[in-house]
Parts: sequence; structure tokens; C-alpha cells
Amino acid sequence: MNHYDAYVKKGCIMGRNPHRTLSVIPTAYMYGPSDHPSTDILSLEADEFEALYLADLLDLYHEECAARLGVSRPTFAKILSSARRKTVQMLLFGKSLNIRKQPRRMVIACATDDRSTIHPHFLIARYFALVTLNEGKIETIRYCDNPIFEAMVRQAITPENDDSAKGLGAGRLIPPLLQEANLVVCTQIGEGIRRNLEGVGIGVRYSTVARVDEVANALV
Repeated sequence: MNHYDAYVKKGCIMGRNPHRTLSVIPTAYMYGPSDHPSTDILSLEADEFEALYLADLLDLYHEECAARLGVSRPTFAKILSSARRKTVQMLLFGKSLNIRKQPRRMVIACATDDRSTIHPHFLIARYFALVTLNEGKIETIRYCDNPIFEAMVRQAITPENDDSAKGLGAGRLIPPLLQEANLVVCTQIGEGIRRNLEGVGIGVRYSTVARVDEVANALV
């Protein structure tokens, strides 16, 4: 099962299905020209942003995009067309573009040794915390064992840093383990495992915040 089949339900514009599935979080919400002020602000809805992400970044077929968003294919095509038109207007005419914030349900994953703080080395922590955020609140925090750490224990490998996990199949084991997550939050991560995660649609965000619950609260 792909992690996109699970998350974030809300849509707030009149006439739109309020249970569309949103999986991606913008790193910023306001975009526009830096060389002159813009008073003309376009509003990009959350499902329009999601449509751009699915179709233009992940390069998925429209049938799969529609299924992940929870709409029909014709409806998805209309959403995507609207999003592209607004983006082009921003670029051509110097308008600003505001991505509308919406309450959402999502799952974030963090590596942890003590079930409380984020481990500085993503691959060798004892556990992964899976934090479910729903409508601006932490709903649940669950923990799963890290198979890479367990393999290191079995092979008597001292877990010093992520290089200690080489040859243990992290790129094959970790993404399926975290498949329900929308986002991994970490202090640092290797380029290879980052690509593996992003390849299955799991975003990666860096944070200097130490506690798992504080990281989660910063995203709600």
C-alpha cells in the first residue's frame, strides 16, 4: 500500500468535496516577485497544490493522481488546470500566490532512541516514532522497531553513525516500514536514504528541535 492512500482530509472551498486526501506540506505559503511589491494576490487551494505535486513533481498518470486525491479524473483535470493557470499568471504578470492553509490529517516519522527525542543519526536509532496529526492536534504517537538497529545488534556492529549501517539494506527496508508517513523529520540524513524515501513520496524536512512532540506541534 502506498502512503498516499491514507491521509489528510479537508477541503474548505464551497462546492468542493470536504474529504479530499492531501499529503504534501508547503515549505512556505506566500510566493511572488522579489523586485517589486505585488498587490494582486492569487489564492492557490490546498487541493490545487496537491494536484501540482502529484502530476508535475511525481509525474503520475492522471488516473492515479485522481485516486490519491479522492476525486474523479475529470475533476482532477479541472483542479490541475486551475493550479497551472494561477502559477503561470504569477510568473508572467508578477502576481503573488498564496497557498491556503488547511487543517489536515498527516503522519510524520522521526528516529528516536528513547521515544522522546530525535536521534541525530536517522538509520541507527532503536525506534521510529509515527506521529498522527489530525485537525491541528497530536492524535497518536506510535513506535516501531528499527530493523537496521536490530541487524546491527545481531551482527555485533557498534552503532556510531549512519555509516555503521552500510550494507544492511536500509534503502530497501526503511521506506516500506514508514510507508504510511507523509513526512520524515530529522536532524540529518544521508543522500541515498533521502532519495529512497522521496522516491516513494515521503517528504524529508530538517529540524533542530530535539523533542518528537515539539516537532509535531510545530507542524500542526
